Amino acid sequence: MSTTELVATTVESPAVVRINELHTQFVAIGRRNTEQVIAQINIAREIGLLLIGEKERLRGGWKESFAEKGANVCPFRFSYGTAKNYMRVAKLCPDKVTSLPEGVRVLSDIFRMSGALPDPAGRNEGQRRGDPVDMVFQTAGRFLERFERVRGTRPVSEWPEGQKEELRAKLEPLVAVYRELIGEG
Repeated sequence: MSTTELVATTVESPAVVRINELHTQFVAIGRRNTEQVIAQINIAREIGLLLIGEKERLRGGWKESFAEKGANVCPFRFSYGTAKNYMRVAKLCPDKVTSLPEGVRVLSDIFRMSGALPDPAGRNEGQRRGDPVDMVFQTAGRFLERFERVRGTRPVSEWPEGQKEELRAKLEPLVAVYRELIGEG
């Protein structure tokens, strides 16, 4: 079969027609997704810029302006952590984004670049994804951020004795790791 015969036969094939249709759809979806990610980055950026301005305007009581569990009246319908993430994006992208920055394919990539999300590949160059030490590091960091937010709402002295004891038992493995880290273990 000659190249000309092969091309003529292949072009007429229903499978080739369908393959080309699907490819066109695939490319169009990719373009739409790219446009959506750019739009999301620009919205996050604008929210961040506005929040930076509001933070300067409000100064005192800034943190209390955000919706947290148990909060009654808050002008913002999202958490202080979310606000920090928006402001990080604004600092990373001071100008309006017209194309995806290098290394960004989805919205979470821009949050990782801004420092709002941990890098799943590890914080240090060369660490591999799923490294147990890095996973412990990231988990401890998230725990401590949440703990600091909650701890301020109710002093430890007011906790029920049973909960204190249960927490002591749960934290004991962490205390052992800490002692080992500082050379007491």
